[in-house]
Amino acid sequence: MKVEIEQIIIELMEAGGDLENLPPKVKRLLELLLEERKELLARVKELEEAQEQSKEKSKKNSRNSSKPPSQDSPETPAKAEKPKTGRSRGAQAGHQKFSQALYEVDKCTEVHVHKPNICKCCDKPLSDESSRVKFLDTPVK
Repeated sequence: MKVEIEQIIIELMEAGGDLENLPPKVKRLLELLLEERKELLARVKELEEAQEQSKEKSKKNSRNSSKPPSQDSPETPAKAEKPKTGRSRGAQAGHQKFSQALYEVDKCTEVHVHKPNICKCCDKPLSDESSRVKFLDTPVK
């Protein structure tokens, strides 16, 4: 259609020499048609850009953007389950143990002695053996 209107105007100009010889109503009609054509072409361009943006947005989901999974569309494929490795969760048998050594009592700034007299579970008296546990207080910045 866009080529047809331009072709008709070219043919009119070639046939009559110029558009000045046309009746005023025909000239006005051509002007209105050309203005409307420009507006429609601009609107088509806007809509095509909006469609492209919409396509780009629809491609985003929780896996490839910062959207939460609750905002995924129902058409988004479900997350594939990982194949089972056969190993149990957590530390594996035979791994190297990691623990921090306790500080010497004389290097500590405070020592709190907590010795319960009886067991909470069975109400039996506890021996005087003491055990040590390390707690670190880190300074607040």
